[in-house]
Amino acid sequence: MKHAFHRLASLTLLTWLPAAALAQTGGAAPVVKIEIARTIQAVNFKPKQSAKVDFVGTELMHQAKGQARVDVDASGAKIEASFDKMEPPTKFGPYLTYVLWAITPEGRTSNLGELKLDKDRASVGTTTRFQSFGLIVTAEPYYAVAFPSEAAVLQNSLDKDLQKQAEPIQAQAELFRRGQYSYLKAPTIDPKAKIPNDLYQARNAAAVALEAKADQFAPESWAKAKQLLDQAEAYQLSKKGKEKDQVAGIARRAVQAAADSRMIATQRGDQAQLEADKKAAAEREAQVMAEAQSEKKAAAEREAQAVAAAEKAEAARSAALSGEQQAKALAATANQQAAEAASAAATADAARSAALAQEQEAKAQAAAATQSASELRASLLEQFNKLLPTKDSPRGLIVNLGGVNFPSGKADLSVNAKERLSRFSGLVAAHPDLKFQVEGHTDNVGDATFNQKLSQTRAEAVRDYLVQQGVPAESISAEGLGDADPVASNNTSEGRAQNRRVEIIVSGDVIGTPLGK
Repeated sequence: MKHAFHRLASLTLLTWLPAAALAQTGGAAPVVKIEIARTIQAVNFKPKQSAKVDFVGTELMHQAKGQARVDVDASGAKIEASFDKMEPPTKFGPYLTYVLWAITPEGRTSNLGELKLDKDRASVGTTTRFQSFGLIVTAEPYYAVAFPSEAAVLQNSLDKDLQKQAEPIQAQAELFRRGQYSYLKAPTIDPKAKIPNDLYQARNAAAVALEAKADQFAPESWAKAKQLLDQAEAYQLSKKGKEKDQVAGIARRAVQAAADSRMIATQRGDQAQLEADKKAAAEREAQVMAEAQSEKKAAAEREAQAVAAAEKAEAARSAALSGEQQAKALAATANQQAAEAASAAATADAARSAALAQEQEAKAQAAAATQSASELRASLLEQFNKLLPTKDSPRGLIVNLGGVNFPSGKADLSVNAKERLSRFSGLVAAHPDLKFQVEGHTDNVGDATFNQKLSQTRAEAVRDYLVQQGVPAESISAEGLGDADPVASNNTSEGRAQNRRVEIIVSGDVIGTPLGK
Protein backbone atom coordinates (compact mmCIF):
# COMPACT_ATOMS: atom_id res chain seq x y z
CA MET A 1 0.00 0.00 0.00
CA LYS A 2 1.33 3.45 -0.88
CA HIS A 3 1.68 5.75 2.13
CA ALA A 4 0.63 8.97 0.41
CA PHE A 5 -0.82 11.22 3.08
CA HIS A 6 -2.72 14.47 2.52
CA ARG A 7 -0.92 17.62 3.67
CA LEU A 8 -2.83 18.05 6.91
CA ALA A 9 -1.82 19.29 10.35
CA SER A 10 0.50 16.63 11.73
CA LEU A 11 0.98 14.90 15.05
CA THR A 12 4.76 15.11 15.56
CA LEU A 13 6.43 12.56 17.81
CA LEU A 14 9.99 13.29 18.97
CA THR A 15 11.72 10.17 20.35
CA TRP A 16 14.95 10.33 22.35
CA LEU A 17 16.65 7.02 23.16
CA PRO A 18 19.66 6.73 25.54
CA ALA A 19 22.87 5.27 24.19
CA ALA A 20 22.35 2.18 26.32
CA ALA A 21 18.95 1.50 24.78
CA LEU A 22 20.40 -0.89 22.19
CA ALA A 23 22.63 -2.76 24.61
CA GLN A 24 20.86 -6.02 23.71
CA THR A 25 21.08 -5.68 19.94
CA GLY A 26 24.29 -7.64 19.59
CA GLY A 27 26.81 -4.80 19.27
CA ALA A 28 24.91 -2.55 16.88
CA ALA A 29 25.85 1.14 17.01
CA PRO A 30 23.78 2.87 19.73
CA VAL A 31 21.12 5.30 18.59
CA VAL A 32 21.41 8.54 20.57
CA LYS A 33 18.54 10.43 18.92
CA ILE A 34 15.77 9.43 16.52
CA GLU A 35 13.16 11.92 15.28
CA ILE A 36 9.78 10.70 14.04
CA ALA A 37 7.56 13.13 12.16
CA ARG A 38 4.53 11.70 10.37
CA THR A 39 1.02 12.76 9.56
CA ILE A 40 -1.38 10.65 11.62
CA GLN A 41 -5.04 10.98 10.75
CA ALA A 42 -8.17 10.11 12.68
CA VAL A 43 -11.10 8.36 10.99
CA ASN A 44 -14.66 9.58 11.56
CA PHE A 45 -16.21 6.09 11.63
CA LYS A 46 -19.86 5.83 10.69
CA PRO A 47 -22.45 3.93 12.75
CA LYS A 48 -22.59 0.22 11.86
CA GLN A 49 -19.44 0.59 9.73
CA SER A 50 -16.91 -2.22 9.41
CA ALA A 51 -13.47 -1.23 8.14
CA LYS A 52 -9.90 -2.50 7.84
CA VAL A 53 -7.12 -0.16 8.97
CA ASP A 54 -3.50 -0.85 8.00
CA PHE A 55 -0.46 -0.10 10.21
CA VAL A 56 3.04 0.88 9.06
CA GLY A 57 6.22 0.96 11.11
CA THR A 58 7.91 4.22 12.14
CA GLU A 59 11.67 4.87 11.91
CA LEU A 60 12.07 2.94 15.17
CA MET A 61 10.73 -0.30 13.65
CA HIS A 62 10.28 0.38 9.93
CA GLN A 63 9.88 -3.29 8.94
CA ALA A 64 6.87 -3.81 11.23
CA LYS A 65 3.34 -3.88 9.81
CA GLY A 66 -0.16 -4.75 10.90
CA GLN A 67 -3.87 -4.58 10.28
CA ALA A 68 -6.93 -3.91 12.44
CA ARG A 69 -10.59 -4.67 11.90
CA VAL A 70 -12.84 -1.95 13.32
CA ASP A 71 -16.57 -2.65 13.84
CA VAL A 72 -18.63 0.35 14.98
CA ASP A 73 -22.00 0.46 16.70
CA ALA A 74 -23.87 3.05 18.78
CA SER A 75 -21.79 2.35 21.91
CA GLY A 76 -18.38 2.75 20.26
CA ALA A 77 -15.95 0.59 18.31
CA LYS A 78 -14.65 -3.00 18.63
CA ILE A 79 -11.05 -3.44 17.46
CA GLU A 80 -9.22 -6.67 16.59
CA ALA A 81 -5.60 -6.00 15.54
CA SER A 82 -2.63 -8.18 14.61
CA PHE A 83 0.99 -7.27 13.82
CA ASP A 84 4.02 -8.89 12.17
CA LYS A 85 7.81 -8.42 12.28
CA MET A 86 7.78 -7.01 15.79
CA GLU A 87 11.05 -6.59 17.68
CA PRO A 88 11.57 -6.92 21.47
CA PRO A 89 10.51 -3.67 23.20
CA THR A 90 13.69 -3.75 25.31
CA LYS A 91 15.56 -2.63 22.19
CA PHE A 92 14.25 0.91 22.65
CA GLY A 93 15.13 1.49 26.31
CA PRO A 94 13.44 0.63 29.65
CA TYR A 95 10.44 -0.88 27.84
CA LEU A 96 8.91 -4.32 28.37
CA THR A 97 5.67 -4.38 26.39
CA TYR A 98 3.65 -2.70 23.64
CA VAL A 99 0.38 -0.78 24.09
CA LEU A 100 -2.26 0.16 21.48
CA TRP A 101 -3.55 3.75 21.76
CA ALA A 102 -6.55 5.57 20.31
CA ILE A 103 -6.08 9.33 19.70
CA THR A 104 -9.02 11.66 19.01
CA PRO A 105 -8.83 14.62 16.57
CA GLU A 106 -8.48 16.90 19.61
CA GLY A 107 -5.44 14.98 20.89
CA ARG A 108 -6.99 12.95 23.74
CA THR A 109 -5.48 9.48 24.25
CA SER A 110 -6.90 6.20 25.52
CA ASN A 111 -4.90 3.10 26.52
CA LEU A 112 -6.70 0.35 24.56
CA GLY A 113 -4.67 -2.52 25.94
CA GLU A 114 -1.44 -4.49 25.93
CA LEU A 115 -0.32 -6.40 22.81
CA LYS A 116 0.08 -10.15 23.27
CA LEU A 117 3.53 -11.01 21.87
CA ASP A 118 4.42 -14.37 20.30
CA LYS A 119 7.97 -14.17 18.92
CA ASP A 120 7.73 -11.49 16.18
CA ARG A 121 3.92 -11.49 16.08
CA ALA A 122 1.45 -9.66 18.29
CA SER A 123 -2.29 -9.21 18.65
CA VAL A 124 -4.86 -7.37 20.74
CA GLY A 125 -8.65 -7.30 21.00
CA THR A 126 -10.28 -4.27 22.61
CA THR A 127 -13.05 -1.67 22.50
CA THR A 128 -13.27 2.13 22.70
CA ARG A 129 -16.12 4.59 23.13
CA PHE A 130 -14.44 6.96 20.67
CA GLN A 131 -15.99 7.09 17.20
CA SER A 132 -13.41 9.43 15.66
CA PHE A 133 -9.84 8.30 16.34
CA GLY A 134 -6.41 7.36 15.00
CA LEU A 135 -4.31 4.40 16.18
CA ILE A 136 -0.65 4.07 17.22
CA VAL A 137 1.45 1.46 19.04
CA THR A 138 4.13 2.48 21.59
CA ALA A 139 6.73 0.63 23.64
CA GLU A 140 6.01 1.05 27.38
CA PRO A 141 7.69 0.13 30.71
CA TYR A 142 4.43 -1.52 31.89
CA TYR A 143 0.94 -2.05 30.52
CA ALA A 144 -1.12 0.26 32.81
CA VAL A 145 0.42 3.59 31.74
CA ALA A 146 -1.82 6.68 31.50
CA PHE A 147 0.12 8.49 28.75
CA PRO A 148 1.96 7.19 25.67
CA SER A 149 5.75 7.14 25.74
CA GLU A 150 7.97 8.70 23.07
CA ALA A 151 8.76 5.29 21.55
CA ALA A 152 6.01 5.10 18.89
CA VAL A 153 6.72 2.05 16.67
CA LEU A 154 3.54 1.72 14.51
CA GLN A 155 0.87 4.12 13.24
CA ASN A 156 -2.28 3.76 11.18
CA SER A 157 -2.21 4.19 7.39
CA LEU A 158 -5.50 4.89 5.60
CA ASP A 159 -6.56 3.64 2.15
CA LYS A 160 -8.42 5.82 -0.34
CA ASP A 161 -11.86 4.99 1.05
CA LEU A 162 -10.94 5.83 4.64
CA GLN A 163 -9.13 8.99 3.50
CA LYS A 164 -12.58 10.37 2.66
CA GLN A 165 -13.50 10.06 6.35
CA ALA A 166 -10.14 11.37 7.64
CA GLU A 167 -9.53 14.31 9.94
CA PRO A 168 -6.14 15.63 11.17
CA ILE A 169 -5.12 15.00 14.76
CA GLN A 170 -4.26 18.13 16.69
CA ALA A 171 -2.02 16.77 19.46
CA GLN A 172 -1.05 18.98 22.36
CA ALA A 173 2.58 19.35 23.40
CA GLU A 174 2.13 17.36 26.62
CA LEU A 175 0.61 14.36 24.80
CA PHE A 176 4.05 12.74 24.42
CA ARG A 177 6.21 13.59 27.42
CA ARG A 178 9.83 13.76 26.36
CA GLY A 179 12.20 11.92 28.68
CA GLN A 180 9.49 10.83 31.12
CA TYR A 181 11.27 7.48 31.75
CA SER A 182 14.87 8.72 31.42
CA TYR A 183 15.61 7.66 35.01
CA LEU A 184 14.64 4.02 34.36
CA LYS A 185 17.37 1.51 33.55
CA ALA A 186 16.87 -0.89 30.66
CA PRO A 187 16.18 -4.32 32.23
CA THR A 188 18.60 -7.19 31.72
CA ILE A 189 16.55 -10.13 30.49
CA ASP A 190 17.95 -13.52 31.47
CA PRO A 191 16.09 -16.24 29.52
CA LYS A 192 17.51 -18.93 31.80
CA ALA A 193 15.89 -17.36 34.86
CA LYS A 194 12.41 -17.89 33.36
CA ILE A 195 11.11 -14.68 34.93
CA PRO A 196 7.66 -13.67 33.56
CA ASN A 197 7.56 -10.41 31.63
CA ASP A 198 4.78 -9.29 34.00
CA LEU A 199 7.24 -9.34 36.92
CA TYR A 200 9.68 -7.14 35.00
CA GLN A 201 6.77 -4.75 34.33
CA ALA A 202 5.85 -4.70 38.03
CA ARG A 203 9.43 -3.71 38.90
CA ASN A 204 9.27 -0.86 36.38
CA ALA A 205 5.87 0.31 37.66
CA ALA A 206 7.24 0.37 41.23
CA ALA A 207 10.28 2.42 40.15
CA VAL A 208 8.04 4.94 38.37
CA ALA A 209 5.80 5.24 41.44
CA LEU A 210 8.80 5.86 43.70
CA GLU A 211 10.05 8.54 41.33
CA ALA A 212 6.68 10.29 41.94
CA LYS A 213 7.29 9.87 45.74
CA ALA A 214 4.37 7.48 46.17
CA ASP A 215 5.90 6.21 49.43
CA GLN A 216 5.64 9.76 50.81
CA PHE A 217 2.38 11.09 49.29
CA ALA A 218 0.36 7.85 48.85
CA PRO A 219 1.67 5.49 51.58
CA GLU A 220 -1.41 3.23 51.72
CA SER A 221 -1.57 2.66 47.93
CA TRP A 222 2.21 2.27 47.74
CA ALA A 223 2.20 -0.27 50.60
CA LYS A 224 -0.35 -2.38 48.70
CA ALA A 225 1.73 -2.22 45.50
CA LYS A 226 4.94 -3.13 47.35
CA GLN A 227 3.25 -6.01 49.19
CA LEU A 228 2.06 -7.46 45.87
CA LEU A 229 5.49 -7.00 44.25
CA ASP A 230 7.24 -8.62 47.24
CA GLN A 231 4.81 -11.54 47.08
CA ALA A 232 5.43 -11.98 43.34
CA GLU A 233 9.22 -11.88 43.90
CA ALA A 234 8.95 -14.46 46.70
CA TYR A 235 6.78 -16.80 44.60
CA GLN A 236 9.27 -16.46 41.72
CA LEU A 237 12.01 -17.80 44.01
CA SER A 238 9.75 -20.53 45.41
CA LYS A 239 10.25 -24.13 44.39
CA LYS A 240 6.54 -24.86 44.66
CA GLY A 241 4.90 -25.13 41.27
CA LYS A 242 1.56 -23.86 42.60
CA GLU A 243 3.19 -20.61 43.77
CA LYS A 244 5.23 -20.26 40.56
CA ASP A 245 2.02 -20.37 38.54
CA GLN A 246 0.66 -17.33 40.42
CA VAL A 247 3.62 -15.01 39.74
CA ALA A 248 2.29 -13.42 36.52
CA GLY A 249 -1.18 -12.73 37.94
CA ILE A 250 0.14 -11.20 41.17
CA ALA A 251 2.67 -9.12 39.20
CA ARG A 252 -0.10 -7.63 37.01
CA ARG A 253 -2.03 -6.65 40.16
CA ALA A 254 1.18 -5.05 41.45
CA VAL A 255 1.48 -3.06 38.19
CA GLN A 256 -2.05 -1.66 38.56
CA ALA A 257 -1.56 -0.84 42.25
CA ALA A 258 1.73 0.95 41.53
CA ALA A 259 0.10 2.94 38.71
CA ASP A 260 -2.71 3.98 41.09
CA SER A 261 -0.24 5.06 43.77
CA ARG A 262 1.71 7.10 41.21
CA MET A 263 -1.44 8.99 40.17
CA ILE A 264 -2.44 9.71 43.79
CA ALA A 265 1.12 10.80 44.68
CA THR A 266 1.28 13.18 41.70
CA GLN A 267 -1.97 14.86 42.75
CA ARG A 268 -1.02 15.12 46.42
CA GLY A 269 2.49 16.31 45.60
CA ASP A 270 1.09 19.18 43.53
CA GLN A 271 -1.25 20.07 46.41
CA ALA A 272 1.62 20.01 48.94
CA GLN A 273 3.66 22.38 46.76
CA LEU A 274 0.75 24.80 46.53
CA GLU A 275 0.25 24.72 50.30
CA ALA A 276 3.96 25.43 50.83
CA ASP A 277 3.77 28.38 48.42
CA LYS A 278 0.69 29.72 50.24
CA LYS A 279 2.42 29.42 53.65
CA ALA A 280 5.52 31.25 52.37
CA ALA A 281 3.38 34.05 50.93
CA ALA A 282 1.49 34.40 54.23
CA GLU A 283 4.75 34.58 56.19
CA ARG A 284 6.09 37.29 53.86
CA GLU A 285 2.88 39.29 54.21
CA ALA A 286 2.95 39.01 58.02
CA GLN A 287 6.56 40.20 58.11
CA VAL A 288 5.81 43.23 55.94
CA MET A 289 2.77 44.13 58.05
CA ALA A 290 4.76 43.81 61.30
CA GLU A 291 7.52 46.06 59.97
CA ALA A 292 4.95 48.60 58.81
CA GLN A 293 3.26 48.62 62.24
CA SER A 294 6.62 49.05 64.00
CA GLU A 295 7.59 51.97 61.80
CA LYS A 296 4.18 53.61 62.30
CA LYS A 297 4.59 53.36 66.08
CA ALA A 298 8.08 54.89 65.92
CA ALA A 299 6.79 57.74 63.76
CA ALA A 300 4.01 58.47 66.30
CA GLU A 301 6.56 58.59 69.13
CA ARG A 302 8.76 61.04 67.22
CA GLU A 303 5.75 63.24 66.48
CA ALA A 304 4.78 63.26 70.20
CA GLN A 305 8.31 64.29 71.15
CA ALA A 306 8.17 67.12 68.61
CA VAL A 307 4.84 68.38 70.03
CA ALA A 308 6.25 68.29 73.59
CA ALA A 309 9.29 70.25 72.47
CA ALA A 310 7.07 72.86 70.83
CA GLU A 311 4.97 73.20 74.01
CA LYS A 312 8.11 73.62 76.11
CA ALA A 313 9.38 76.29 73.75
CA GLU A 314 6.06 78.14 73.94
CA ALA A 315 6.15 78.02 77.74
CA ALA A 316 9.67 79.42 77.75
CA ARG A 317 8.64 82.22 75.41
CA SER A 318 5.68 83.14 77.71
CA ALA A 319 7.92 83.14 80.80
CA ALA A 320 10.37 85.44 79.08
CA LEU A 321 7.63 88.01 78.42
CA SER A 322 5.68 87.77 81.76
CA GLY A 323 7.82 89.89 84.06
CA GLU A 324 8.14 93.41 82.74
CA GLN A 325 10.05 94.43 85.89
CA GLN A 326 12.55 91.71 85.13
CA ALA A 327 12.63 92.43 81.40
CA LYS A 328 15.75 94.60 81.50
CA ALA A 329 17.59 92.37 83.93
CA LEU A 330 16.71 89.23 82.09
CA ALA A 331 16.73 90.66 78.52
CA ALA A 332 19.84 88.81 77.55
CA THR A 333 18.51 85.58 79.04
CA ALA A 334 15.10 86.08 77.40
CA ASN A 335 16.69 86.68 74.00
CA GLN A 336 18.72 83.52 74.35
CA GLN A 337 15.67 81.52 75.42
CA ALA A 338 13.66 82.95 72.52
CA ALA A 339 16.37 81.86 70.11
CA GLU A 340 16.35 78.39 71.66
CA ALA A 341 12.57 78.27 71.45
CA ALA A 342 12.67 79.25 67.76
CA SER A 343 15.23 76.56 67.15
CA ALA A 344 13.08 74.04 69.01
CA ALA A 345 10.02 75.07 66.96
CA ALA A 346 11.99 74.58 63.77
CA THR A 347 13.10 71.20 65.04
CA ALA A 348 9.49 70.33 65.86
CA ASP A 349 8.35 71.31 62.35
CA ALA A 350 11.12 69.24 60.84
CA ALA A 351 10.20 66.29 63.07
CA ARG A 352 6.53 66.65 62.10
CA SER A 353 7.47 66.64 58.40
CA ALA A 354 9.70 63.62 58.91
CA ALA A 355 6.90 61.83 60.79
CA LEU A 356 4.50 62.54 57.93
CA ALA A 357 6.99 61.19 55.39
CA GLN A 358 7.57 58.08 57.48
CA GLU A 359 3.81 57.56 57.84
CA GLN A 360 3.46 57.74 54.04
CA GLU A 361 6.30 55.24 53.68
CA ALA A 362 4.55 52.94 56.16
CA LYS A 363 1.37 53.15 54.08
CA ALA A 364 3.36 52.31 50.96
CA GLN A 365 4.83 49.27 52.69
CA ALA A 366 1.35 48.21 53.79
CA ALA A 367 0.19 48.53 50.18
CA ALA A 368 3.08 46.32 49.15
CA ALA A 369 1.64 43.64 51.37
CA THR A 370 -1.35 43.45 49.05
CA GLN A 371 1.04 42.26 46.37
CA SER A 372 0.75 38.81 47.94
CA ALA A 373 -2.49 38.44 46.00
CA SER A 374 -0.58 39.07 42.78
CA GLU A 375 2.12 36.60 43.83
CA LEU A 376 -0.50 33.91 44.53
CA ARG A 377 -2.13 34.67 41.19
CA ALA A 378 1.23 34.26 39.40
CA SER A 379 1.94 31.02 41.31
CA LEU A 380 -1.45 29.55 40.37
CA LEU A 381 -0.97 30.62 36.75
CA GLU A 382 2.37 28.76 36.65
CA GLN A 383 0.94 25.63 38.34
CA PHE A 384 -2.18 25.53 36.11
CA ASN A 385 -0.05 25.89 32.96
CA LYS A 386 1.88 22.75 33.93
CA LEU A 387 -1.42 20.89 33.74
CA LEU A 388 -3.55 22.74 31.14
CA PRO A 389 -3.15 25.85 28.92
CA THR A 390 -4.00 28.87 31.13
CA LYS A 391 -4.01 32.60 30.49
CA ASP A 392 -4.48 35.66 32.70
CA SER A 393 -7.36 38.03 31.96
CA PRO A 394 -9.38 40.81 33.66
CA ARG A 395 -11.98 38.12 34.49
CA GLY A 396 -9.39 35.96 36.25
CA LEU A 397 -7.29 32.92 35.26
CA ILE A 398 -8.88 31.15 32.28
CA VAL A 399 -8.06 27.40 32.24
CA ASN A 400 -8.65 26.01 28.73
CA LEU A 401 -9.87 22.42 28.51
CA GLY A 402 -9.52 22.44 24.73
CA GLY A 403 -7.79 19.03 24.82
CA VAL A 404 -10.34 17.52 27.24
CA ASN A 405 -13.46 17.03 25.14
CA PHE A 406 -16.43 14.71 25.09
CA PRO A 407 -17.77 12.07 22.72
CA SER A 408 -19.61 13.69 19.83
CA GLY A 409 -22.99 15.01 20.94
CA LYS A 410 -22.54 13.74 24.54
CA ALA A 411 -21.44 15.06 27.93
CA ASP A 412 -19.62 12.00 29.32
CA LEU A 413 -16.17 12.78 30.74
CA SER A 414 -13.34 10.54 29.50
CA VAL A 415 -10.85 8.83 31.84
CA ASN A 416 -8.18 11.27 30.64
CA ALA A 417 -10.49 14.22 31.34
CA LYS A 418 -11.20 12.94 34.85
CA GLU A 419 -7.49 12.54 35.57
CA ARG A 420 -6.75 16.13 34.55
CA LEU A 421 -9.73 17.49 36.50
CA SER A 422 -8.65 15.44 39.55
CA ARG A 423 -5.21 17.02 39.43
CA PHE A 424 -6.78 20.45 38.91
CA SER A 425 -8.97 19.96 42.02
CA GLY A 426 -5.82 19.03 43.96
CA LEU A 427 -4.16 22.29 42.89
CA VAL A 428 -7.06 24.50 44.05
CA ALA A 429 -7.87 22.56 47.26
CA ALA A 430 -5.46 24.74 49.28
CA HIS A 431 -7.39 27.90 48.32
CA PRO A 432 -11.00 27.64 49.53
CA ASP A 433 -11.68 31.32 48.76
CA LEU A 434 -11.34 30.81 45.00
CA LYS A 435 -14.44 30.95 42.80
CA PHE A 436 -14.96 29.01 39.56
CA GLN A 437 -17.17 29.74 36.53
CA VAL A 438 -17.35 26.73 34.16
CA GLU A 439 -18.32 27.80 30.63
CA GLY A 440 -19.13 25.35 27.82
CA HIS A 441 -18.70 26.30 24.14
CA THR A 442 -19.47 24.59 20.83
CA ASP A 443 -18.87 25.29 17.15
CA ASN A 444 -21.74 26.46 14.92
CA VAL A 445 -22.35 23.06 13.33
CA GLY A 446 -25.91 21.82 13.90
CA ASP A 447 -28.96 23.30 15.58
CA ALA A 448 -28.26 26.33 17.83
CA THR A 449 -30.74 25.15 20.47
CA PHE A 450 -29.09 21.72 20.64
CA ASN A 451 -25.63 23.34 20.85
CA GLN A 452 -26.80 25.59 23.70
CA LYS A 453 -28.20 22.60 25.65
CA LEU A 454 -25.09 20.48 24.93
CA SER A 455 -22.72 23.22 26.09
CA GLN A 456 -24.75 23.65 29.31
CA THR A 457 -24.74 19.88 29.97
CA ARG A 458 -20.96 19.63 29.41
CA ALA A 459 -20.28 22.61 31.68
CA GLU A 460 -22.42 20.98 34.37
CA ALA A 461 -20.57 17.65 33.92
CA VAL A 462 -17.24 19.39 34.62
CA ARG A 463 -18.76 21.26 37.59
CA ASP A 464 -20.24 18.09 39.08
CA TYR A 465 -16.97 16.15 38.73
CA LEU A 466 -15.01 18.94 40.47
CA VAL A 467 -17.55 18.86 43.32
CA GLN A 468 -17.02 15.07 43.57
CA GLN A 469 -13.29 15.75 43.91
CA GLY A 470 -13.87 18.00 46.95
CA VAL A 471 -14.25 21.49 45.44
CA PRO A 472 -17.06 23.29 47.40
CA ALA A 473 -20.28 23.27 45.37
CA GLU A 474 -21.14 26.83 46.41
CA SER A 475 -17.92 28.10 44.80
CA ILE A 476 -18.70 26.70 41.32
CA SER A 477 -21.21 27.82 38.72
CA ALA A 478 -21.77 26.39 35.25
CA GLU A 479 -23.06 28.08 32.12
CA GLY A 480 -23.46 26.91 28.53
CA LEU A 481 -22.76 29.55 25.86
CA GLY A 482 -23.37 27.37 22.79
CA ASP A 483 -21.67 28.83 19.71
CA ALA A 484 -22.03 32.46 20.88
CA ASP A 485 -18.37 33.07 21.82
CA PRO A 486 -16.00 31.52 19.23
CA VAL A 487 -12.24 32.00 19.57
CA ALA A 488 -11.53 31.02 15.95
CA SER A 489 -13.29 30.87 12.59
CA ASN A 490 -15.97 28.19 12.22
CA ASN A 491 -15.19 27.99 8.49
CA THR A 492 -12.35 25.47 9.01
CA SER A 493 -12.14 22.19 10.91
CA GLU A 494 -9.17 23.56 12.87
CA GLY A 495 -11.19 26.61 13.93
CA ARG A 496 -14.20 24.52 14.88
CA ALA A 497 -11.99 22.21 16.98
CA GLN A 498 -10.70 25.25 18.91
CA ASN A 499 -14.26 26.48 19.46
CA ARG A 500 -15.37 23.10 20.93
CA ARG A 501 -14.02 23.74 24.41
CA VAL A 502 -14.78 24.04 28.09
CA GLU A 503 -13.18 26.88 30.07
CA ILE A 504 -12.87 27.33 33.83
CA ILE A 505 -12.58 30.98 34.92
CA VAL A 506 -10.80 31.10 38.30
CA SER A 507 -11.40 34.32 40.29
CA GLY A 508 -11.78 35.65 43.81
CA ASP A 509 -10.46 38.42 46.08
CA VAL A 510 -7.59 36.16 47.16
CA ILE A 511 -6.01 36.59 43.68
CA GLY A 512 -7.20 40.16 43.14
CA THR A 513 -10.17 39.49 40.86
CA PRO A 514 -13.62 39.44 42.52
CA LEU A 515 -16.14 37.09 40.85
CA GLY A 516 -18.02 38.74 37.98
CA LYS A 517 -15.41 41.34 37.04
